[in-house]
Amino acid sequence: ILKTSDNIVNYTQYLSKIIDEFRNFIKQDKTTTDVTIESILYKSILLIDSKIKNTGIEIINQNKLDLVINTYENELIQSIIKIIQNSIEALMKESVKDDKIILIYTYTQDNELYISIQDSGHGIDEEYLPKVFEPYFTTKHQSQGVGLGLYVTYQIVTEQLKGNITVTNKHFIHNGNELYGAEFIVSIPIKNTN
Repeated sequence: ILKTSDNIVNYTQYLSKIIDEFRNFIKQDKTTTDVTIESILYKSILLIDSKIKNTGIEIINQNKLDLVINTYENELIQSIIKIIQNSIEALMKESVKDDKIILIYTYTQDNELYISIQDSGHGIDEEYLPKVFEPYFTTKHQSQGVGLGLYVTYQIVTEQLKGNITVTNKHFIHNGNELYGAEFIVSIPIKNTN
């Protein structure tokens, strides 16, 4: 009960911050903050945790970096959540019978932080891969979405966070099983210079 209460309080506070962020979205005077990557991932997973209860989906955070970055915290959290939600949708398809895994790991290179979010949802059709970040592109039925989620995520990552986002299909091993799915990689500067 205490853990659930803490989650509700954290979620409510975060939603309040998101509302404030949307109010200030078009203002140019936002400032970056110093935040640990572990904190970013913890908050992202916490906010998505209730959505995956009783689904058999396991989110595995393999972050080993004790790293402070200077960035727009809410925007990065929103981007990670949107990618995880995309993975959840892939894993909820009836055709996915294997382990339902979302694997998150991080690394740095050339003053950039890389966040990999990989799922075992059988990947994205090769013909669709170049289009996933385009506005209004969706493989879902029209009643389930209009294809703006990954487009908005792409805009946030490239415009506000001054980073990049890519997606490929990839095989990986988990608990001795070979799995296959989409891998999204978000790269952002460790120190935002805005």
